[in-house]
Amino acid sequence: MKTTLIALLFSLPLFASEHSTIVKVFDGTLAKCKTAQDVIDTQLGVYRAKIVSTSVTKETVKFALKLEMLKCKRSFTGYAFVAQNSFENFTISGRDGSETKASVKEVSLKGYVDGQYKLLVNEKLRKSATQLVTFSVKKSDLLGSTPADTVRVGENRVMALDIWLSKRMRLVNTANNYDDVSNVNYGAFRIRI
Repeated sequence: MKTTLIALLFSLPLFASEHSTIVKVFDGTLAKCKTAQDVIDTQLGVYRAKIVSTSVTKETVKFALKLEMLKCKRSFTGYAFVAQNSFENFTISGRDGSETKASVKEVSLKGYVDGQYKLLVNEKLRKSATQLVTFSVKKSDLLGSTPADTVRVGENRVMALDIWLSKRMRLVNTANNYDDVSNVNYGAFRIRI
């Protein structure tokens, strides 16, 4: 399958007793790998994630996600996404013919509850194409501002966490006299529990 999501691709039930799903939020976009233009459009890379497990205790929710960094590449048989080290340096070709060299300094998985924007997850990733990331979030932070005593008996409360990848990288283009460090944020997805 040559189409993947810039963020989280799968909406899967978990192997844990809790049933969780991942859904794409408005800024999560699809990445394609079918043409030479797709190779250019996805130069910064894409990522895919699967929920491995979630578990809910009285105080916390523990998440385990499998993250894969990918890049679109042409081969003899066509175009396909291939694994890419999350810290791999690369060159971006500009429309003016100049080249910008990108060196990745840090890659993080970040997360917050929509509407509250308090950073709840900030996990630094390793230099690897595929990795398992585990983290815990306080249950009270996920439940938001709705007091527990206002929920009716038997009513289920949905907990949700928006997550995304962020890369901090140095960009250098000597032809345009440009040298700066910037953050690139990838499309966000929502984990519902």
